[in-house]
Amino acid sequence: AAAGAAGEVDAAAAPARAGEIHGLEPLATGVADVKGANTRFVLVGNAQASSERTGQDRTAIVFTLPNRPAALWTALSELAVRSVDMSRIESRPTRTGMGAYVFHMELIGHIEDEAVAEALAGLHRRTERLTFLGSWPQETPVGNPPPPYSDSRGWVRGLMPGSFEDANNHAREQR
Repeated sequence: AAAGAAGEVDAAAAPARAGEIHGLEPLATGVADVKGANTRFVLVGNAQASSERTGQDRTAIVFTLPNRPAALWTALSELAVRSVDMSRIESRPTRTGMGAYVFHMELIGHIEDEAVAEALAGLHRRTERLTFLGSWPQETPVGNPPPPYSDSRGWVRGLMPGSFEDANNHAREQR
């Protein structure tokens, strides 16, 4: 709305109150398909660092898959084996050929969460193209945050050569 009032754009989708504040005339009202639905806006720009991790974050990605049986299942398994929750998935045809789709997905967690980072690394191996859109704090937390990996990492380090005693001590501490 502010950009519209400043003459930087020709129109804007915004709450009625934003138009009132900036002295704009509405071109259309009641454009929602579903009453009570929430509209989300995305700021698109040059790549920059994601917001800081808060512990109640979301991460958005876009990816394409090869057109073969179980490609989507294989991609989703990268999330499942790491207990990374997904809050949204959409698919759109790429218009490049039959069976070619682009997927937009939102995950619960931040790219700095080890489980999310590992899931993205796994997806990178399974997709034709994977684009990280960013991580940000959720306004209203939903879903299950990813599990911490620190206990598992300590256990694995204890299995390394020369660490037998450390592994046994770690196992006793966990009981």
